[in-house]
Amino acid sequence: MSANAPKLVLYDPMGVNTHVVRLFILKRGGLNLDVKQIDIMRMENRKPAYRNNVNPQGEVPALRVNDTFVLTEITAVCEYLDEIAQGGSSLLGSTALERAETRMWLRRMDLEIAQPITGWWRNDPETLDFDKGNRLPTPEARLNQKVMINQSLNHLDDELEGKTWLYRERFTVADIHFYGLVKLMAMQPAP
Repeated sequence: MSANAPKLVLYDPMGVNTHVVRLFILKRGGLNLDVKQIDIMRMENRKPAYRNNVNPQGEVPALRVNDTFVLTEITAVCEYLDEIAQGGSSLLGSTALERAETRMWLRRMDLEIAQPITGWWRNDPETLDFDKGNRLPTPEARLNQKVMINQSLNHLDDELEGKTWLYRERFTVADIHFYGLVKLMAMQPAP
């Protein structure tokens, strides 16, 4: 990053999604950014100040790249940071094939584990007020989400047989993402 480039700002809710970004920053190296804590328990990210000045959808984590653009979604944030890092080692891969396989694992984590887990908690009758106005809860969907999560974890267990990391012996952002999901499941009741 050049000396004239604007300072990056990570809007950090101290949740699991941002935990993935924080671990990525730590392992990747070569990055310098400011962090602004966002209190999601008080729904700071759903209030007008955040929506008007950071992200209209209220998403966190969010990375302010410059005065006019804020990047969201953990995979996009990590890929961007990997590209601009000065030094350190890429956690996406150094060849087209390595990057493609890392992206494949990231997509699998999102579709097969993260989305069903998110749906599981969002459809919990105990959490209906937390995201009020941002979703339509469907408590009966929890059974399907539970089946999907368990099938995906069983498949992943088979895939990891004999490997240290998802990509054999190369540690990637996909491993960080998986760790974040496992941590989330350990912290809260999971299917």
